Amino acid sequence: YFFFQVLWTGPFIVIFWQTYNKYSNCPEYFYLHNMLGNSLSWSRGAAAVLWFSCSLMLLPMCRNLLAFVRNTLCKSSRRLRRLLDKHIWFHKACAITTIIAAVVHTVAHLINGKRFSENYSTDHPPLNFAKNRDQDPLEFVMLSVAGFTGMGMMLVLLIMIAASTPIVRNRSYEVFWFTHHAFIAFYLMLAVHGLGGVIKHQTNLAAHTPGCKVPLNDSMDTPFNMTSLPLCREAEFAPDQPQVYHKSNTQVYQKPYHTVYCKCYHTGIPQSWKLLILPLSIYLIDRLIRVVRGYQEVTVIKVVNHPCGVIELHMKKSGFYAEPGQFVYVRCHSVARFEWHPFTLTKCPSSKDDSFSIHIKRTGDWTKSLSDQKPLLAALDDSGSLVAAPSVRSAVLSVDGPYGSPCMDVEEYRVSMCIATGIGVTPFAALITRIRSQIIHAQRPPRPHRLYFVWICREVGALQWFADLIHETSRQLWELNRPDFLTCLFYITSKGQKEKICINHTQSSWFDARLTHGRPDWFQIFRRVSQENPKTCVGVFYCGARGPSSMLRRCCQRMYKNGASFVFNKEVSA
Repeated sequence: YFFFQVLWTGPFIVIFWQTYNKYSNCPEYFYLHNMLGNSLSWSRGAAAVLWFSCSLMLLPMCRNLLAFVRNTLCKSSRRLRRLLDKHIWFHKACAITTIIAAVVHTVAHLINGKRFSENYSTDHPPLNFAKNRDQDPLEFVMLSVAGFTGMGMMLVLLIMIAASTPIVRNRSYEVFWFTHHAFIAFYLMLAVHGLGGVIKHQTNLAAHTPGCKVPLNDSMDTPFNMTSLPLCREAEFAPDQPQVYHKSNTQVYQKPYHTVYCKCYHTGIPQSWKLLILPLSIYLIDRLIRVVRGYQEVTVIKVVNHPCGVIELHMKKSGFYAEPGQFVYVRCHSVARFEWHPFTLTKCPSSKDDSFSIHIKRTGDWTKSLSDQKPLLAALDDSGSLVAAPSVRSAVLSVDGPYGSPCMDVEEYRVSMCIATGIGVTPFAALITRIRSQIIHAQRPPRPHRLYFVWICREVGALQWFADLIHETSRQLWELNRPDFLTCLFYITSKGQKEKICINHTQSSWFDARLTHGRPDWFQIFRRVSQENPKTCVGVFYCGARGPSSMLRRCCQRMYKNGASFVFNKEVSA
């Protein structure tokens, strides 16, 4: 991730430094910087970073845009596809950058408010944000447009941060989903935040350089109509700490009544909102496509109940095409009208069969409510198979997709390792299904040339729904004299799991030879793969719990003596 961190932080550092330098050294902000000091530069630099990160934050969530880029621009480049597969990482990086910039911007502006009050200028009344000297900063900051919207955006960010933690997302996905849509209020407040008129700049620098003072006498109605200016001189820039620019720094004509500065100030028209036009337009178009596609008819043709709370749904949808490794979003109207949940395809449409399937594990409120739906339960017989397909119609489910994932590149490597925990096996189930189909219809082993399949489950029963498929595929490979194509390793982590997996002796013996009770020794597995495939680039694909991910990444980064290299790919969805 070091490359991505450098790639990400570099542009933001440049943006911050350029903006910071502008408000520290540009003449038009000379008097304002004199009043506020470096807190002005910090607030504006953080604001520039915030605007840029907010303009990018929505793009990684545009599913159809990512699918289009993956299928066109990145089709011939595996490196670009891997970069595109980091879209969740980029979205989180945008969010973290936005939070940091928002905190810095808020703190700097609170300091600005204090200095507006303490350094109230009678010589430059237009620059003042406070009404008088020593006014309570919270009073005029919180009651302003900038202060009110700023605090509102900070509140929205805090709510979204709290709801995005793994414990909240795993236990109540609905809370995460609904609070994340508070981004609408965030962007609305962001659009009007700059209308507060806090920051002003000098607009008549050509006629009046910083440090210039002139008297207002009887022949000068206003200091802006003068054609000649006496004793104008350019002053030095303000120091780091704020101080009033004293009269001793320049020569002034003294009159018996008063003296004014011949400066003209303007808040300027906010321009940063233009950064949001393109990403917001792309996001709205993307959401519109998803809404239209979500209303297309879907028919559930088969429902199967598996052990360990897994439900298998077979569906049909007109014009639906997908490849192994892709996933879809599913909505159940009667459970939650606005919630879409991602599920990897375990079977893709083919020329022989245009149906597709997903496997759903009962883990949260939504999946439990879905599995308890009467239209699904009423159509099941004792074996769990669907009896009356017409009773389960599109009124139950909507499907959006498919969308790409890293697991689509399994066949792009000469040797691939597919590693899964629990229900994370679903993307590889579709791959095994296609391999079996190619074996049956083409009578030849497909790509990749060698496949290692590692599955870690808590209970033996979790393997059962996949047992027939994986055993039949292995048997057919043996008949083609390619027993080395598929290597399977199964691990059961719970103690006391002694029951048999399959009903017949052949399958039971096959699984027993490949089944280990306990957790895998990853370094030993990787050493074995490197020894069997020297000087080969091996693609490692993982889908499942967070725990093994960091260990697998370290194993892939380790250098092996025989020249084998490993490229780590982690399944993500959003």
